Amino acid sequence: YQLSRVSTQQQQHLQQAKKQLDGLQNRLLKENSDWARFAPALLKDWQTWLAAEIENNENIATREIPNPFYFSKPLNPNMGSEVFRGREATVQHIERLLCDSQQSLSIVLLAPRRSGKSSLLKMLPQLLPQAVFIFYDLQDNPAEHIEGFFYSLITQVKTQTYVERSITLPDRPNETTLSQSDAWFKQVDEQLTQPLLICIDEFERLPTLLPNENNDLLRLMAWFRATIQHRQNVRLLISGAAAFDELDRIWDDHFINLQTLKLPHLSADVCLDLLRQPTAHFPTEVMPPAVAEYIIERTQGQPYLTQALAGTGIEYINYHGLKQLELSLMDVIEQQVLERCSGYFRDVYYSAPKAAQPLFYRLSHGETLDLATENKAAVRWLKQRLLITEAGEVNIPLFARWVRDWVERD
Repeated sequence: YQLSRVSTQQQQHLQQAKKQLDGLQNRLLKENSDWARFAPALLKDWQTWLAAEIENNENIATREIPNPFYFSKPLNPNMGSEVFRGREATVQHIERLLCDSQQSLSIVLLAPRRSGKSSLLKMLPQLLPQAVFIFYDLQDNPAEHIEGFFYSLITQVKTQTYVERSITLPDRPNETTLSQSDAWFKQVDEQLTQPLLICIDEFERLPTLLPNENNDLLRLMAWFRATIQHRQNVRLLISGAAAFDELDRIWDDHFINLQTLKLPHLSADVCLDLLRQPTAHFPTEVMPPAVAEYIIERTQGQPYLTQALAGTGIEYINYHGLKQLELSLMDVIEQQVLERCSGYFRDVYYSAPKAAQPLFYRLSHGETLDLATENKAAVRWLKQRLLITEAGEVNIPLFARWVRDWVERD
C-alpha cells in the first residue's frame, strides 16, 4: 500500500486489508482461546487506523486527475473501451468480409507488436455482434502434439460460444485426432447460421508450438487450408507482425485466399482527440495542445507508446500535486517511459534480423543512409514494422532515443 503511488491502487490495497480484518473478526467470534480474548482490542485499533487511511485516501483520490490511459494490457469492452479509437475503417472492412457469404473469406491481420491487434480482437464481439469470435492464445494453450492442439481449441470454441452467444455446440469427440476434429468442425459449420471466427494471435509462434515429428505442423497447416477453402461459417483470423514473405514457404503454400489487413499507427487527428478528451469527463486543460502535439510527434501515433507517455504523464502530475502537464516536464516523463517500456523496446530491437539492427542503430544516431545500397530484407523488415519511413528516416523518435540511450554499438 505505502509503496504504491497511485491512489486507486492504494484504495484497492486498503479495501483488501479491510476485507481480511473483517474476516479475522468473524473468526474471533467463533474461537474461545486466550488469543481470541485479547485480540479484539488490537483488532479494533487496526480497524480504526484503516478506516482513517481509507477516508484520507478517498479525499486524495477526489483531488487526483483520473488516468484513463491503459498501456500495460490490451483494451477490452470492460476496461478502456472509451480510449479505443481510430480503428473504424478496419472494423468496417472485417464486417464486410464476414457478411460476404458467397466467398466466406478468412483474414490475416498484420501490425507491429503493441500496435493494438489484441485490443482490436477483444473489442470485435462488442462491435460486430452478428458474428461469434473465438480467441485462441497459443501461449496459454501449449500442446505437444496435434491432438492436444485440437483438444484445447475445441474446448475454447465450445466454452466461448456458449458464454458469449448462448449457443450449444456438439460434444467434443472422445479423441481429438485430426480426422475426428475436422468432422466436429464440419458439424459446427453446418449448425451455425452466423460466422464463427477463430482468432489466433501471434501466428508466427505455431512452428514452436508443435514438434517436427509426425509432421504435426504440416498436418495442422493443411487443416487450416481446408478450413479456409471449404468451410462457410467457420473461418480464421490470424494476426501477427510478420508478413508471409518473411517466413517459410509453408505459409504461402497453405494460407491461400486470405484477405490481408494492415493495422497502421493512429492518425494525428485521432491521437489529438484521444489525448485531449480520452473520456467524456476528462478535463481538457490537463493536456494542453502543445503537450498533446509533442506526444504525437514523439510517438507518431504508435498506440502503446502514445498511451504510455500520456498515462505516465498523468501519474507524474498526480504524484507531484500538479494540475496540468507542461512541456518542461516531458523530458523527465520520457525517461520514465523509456525505462518502464524497455521490455517492448528490447523485444522489437533484438528480434530484428542481424542486418536490420545496425541499420536502425545508425539511423537513430542521425546518419543519412542510401537505402538502395543497404540490405533489402533488412530495409523491408524495418518498414513493415513502421520503424522507418518510405524515405528511410526514423519513424518513431522516442524509439530512436531509446536506441541512443540504451544500446551500445556492436
